[in-house]
Amino acid sequence: SPGFQWSSRHGRLQGAVDYQLTATFYSKQAEANNHRNSLAAKLTGEPIENWLFVDALASIGQEAISPFDRPVTSGFAANDNAAEVRMFSLSPYVRGKLLGAAVYEVRWTAVRTRGASVVGANSDSDTALVSVSSASAARLGWTVQATKQNVDFGSGANSSNDRINAQLNWATTDELRLGLTGGQESTDVVGGARRTYGNWGWTLRWTPTPRTDLSVLSERRYFGNSHSLSFTHRMRRSTLIYTDTRGADNGGGAAGLGQPVSLYSLYFELFAAQEPNPALRDQLVRNYLRAIGQDPSSLVSGGFLTSAVTLQRRQNLALAIQGVRTNISLQAFRGDTSQLQTTGSNLQDALPVRQAGFVASLSYRLSPVSSVSLSATQQRTASTGVQPESDTRSVSLAYSSALGPSVSASFALRYTEFDSLSNPYRESAATASLSVRF
Repeated sequence: SPGFQWSSRHGRLQGAVDYQLTATFYSKQAEANNHRNSLAAKLTGEPIENWLFVDALASIGQEAISPFDRPVTSGFAANDNAAEVRMFSLSPYVRGKLLGAAVYEVRWTAVRTRGASVVGANSDSDTALVSVSSASAARLGWTVQATKQNVDFGSGANSSNDRINAQLNWATTDELRLGLTGGQESTDVVGGARRTYGNWGWTLRWTPTPRTDLSVLSERRYFGNSHSLSFTHRMRRSTLIYTDTRGADNGGGAAGLGQPVSLYSLYFELFAAQEPNPALRDQLVRNYLRAIGQDPSSLVSGGFLTSAVTLQRRQNLALAIQGVRTNISLQAFRGDTSQLQTTGSNLQDALPVRQAGFVASLSYRLSPVSSVSLSATQQRTASTGVQPESDTRSVSLAYSSALGPSVSASFALRYTEFDSLSNPYRESAATASLSVRF
């Protein structure tokens, strides 16, 4: 698995890039030989100082083709249900002051998603945004925003959404800020015929201490009620994060029920309050996961490919405790997804999918260069009445040690069960790895 990492926090181009190419060869199953790409990149450029900016995101990873078949894991077993998915996003924008009394932003965002061997999951999303907001940080603030979005799927499920929205914010105290939103949107996502819907809602932001943050957004949208709740609390050696969201997803985002969530991406969000700088946070997360013997590419929830705009409800709970030698982490999720668009005559695609699962790990640092970790995972996909229920459980024990300044090794034992009427399997594995950094 050769790869490289690059990061920068200086100059006009900042961010981090992590790429790895993994080639797998089987001594008794040559037809299963394969290679996999893994990429996580976040870059921010500033071509014209304090006016023109560019944000770029890129990711390559494995996703499950069907949520009811074998999930994608970091194991060596061949998996016909895995597909390589590439996502690229480019977002140039200008930002400045308008007559000294307002701040404007004009942004264009293009997202391209490609699923190898699954043409229907390919999607192209283009979004134009114009926003004007109050410039001062006074008690009373306002924002007016207009967006125009077009989404095209390889399955033929194409749609557009035009929206204009205004928001009024009121800081009642230094810790509490309230807001009201209103506007309208025109879309053809539901039913294929363009209709106009009224939008209204409210927001809340409460920060009673620098370590506690509660943010709530509730709106009425074209698909019904939409909400986003985020709660973060940091203690001296622990962090608790809970999120609850319900909204539409066009398949091009980097998170959500239909997208994979890796251990790296989870801790990257988990350490956001501790280190706001993305480049510094990237190194912080990788050093932390390396210290506790965890693979950054391990999936918390594998996700699955979608071929239309979907309605998603997802709840996530993450807890990380850092001791002097002992580290404990727990991530649990639950989500529902259903298509808002009809694609072809396959009614199975329109059935709601319900998933739930968790990842728990306990690691102990034996010495400054070695550690042992125990982890357990479970992911369950409920039956739809047409597709049967599937349940994956796995437990692993790993030992890792640094053999030198740039050489590390690990040894792991793993047992996995996948219960399903269509394709059940059991796996017992012993793996060893050697890593060299230049």
